[in-house]
Amino acid sequence: MAGNPRKNPSEEKQKVRKEVVVQRFCEFEVFNVTAKMRQKWEFCRKSRD
Repeated sequence: MAGNPRKNPSEEKQKVRKEVVVQRFCEFEVFNVTAKMRQKWEFCRKSRD
């Protein structure tokens, strides 16, 4: 890996880890929203029947 030699490798790792956490959090949020929408849709469909 030929990067900036002054950069702290552990700092770089922390940055990557933070990005992964943010990505996971976003995926989780999207999953939550879709689950809520599905529940709402199921509820609306049941109340229409």
